[in-house]
Amino acid sequence: MNKTKINEEQIVETRTPQVKAFNAVQVGDIATDYAGEEYEVVVNGKAIDLLEKYDGTGAYADGIEQGYTDPEDDVIVVSLDTREDFAMFTYDLDGAVVYESLK
Repeated sequence: MNKTKINEEQIVETRTPQVKAFNAVQVGDIATDYAGEEYEVVVNGKAIDLLEKYDGTGAYADGIEQGYTDPEDDVIVVSLDTREDFAMFTYDLDGAVVYESLK
């Protein structure tokens, strides 16, 4: 039998990053969406309070009409290509989240 001695320094702990609490998300945090894309957070709050200013395409409002989003959802707004182009995501793993740093 071949035995290999492993030094403690060689053991690398792998940890899964935890989702940051919604109320701890700040402007400038990096959010990761359901597809693994990363975006800069512009603002967070309740969907109903942000729809008029940030739902330029009407996609989130359509989701409310169709019943798969809720006006009381916690959402983050992220910047896309320009500072005038935004997307709204529910703050969950099916939308987008900010992860705690592993540092």
